[in-house]
Amino acid sequence: MTLPAESAFHVDASTDTGSINTNFPGIVMQHPQVVGSDAHGDVGSSPQATITLRTSTGSINLYQG
Repeated sequence: MTLPAESAFHVDASTDTGSINTNFPGIVMQHPQVVGSDAHGDVGSSPQATITLRTSTGSINLYQG
């Protein structure tokens, strides 16, 4: 997923098997499982939208466009 660089949002992302890749500042990556990842955070000022990204198998890519 590619979003404009000036976007403001809260993100909750998780994958059971795969990785999470992003170049948005403010997103905290966690690796609570051996093969999965979680990422959460606020991007921009006063985020009102929430983006939820989940996958069982595969990676999540969230980039500034």
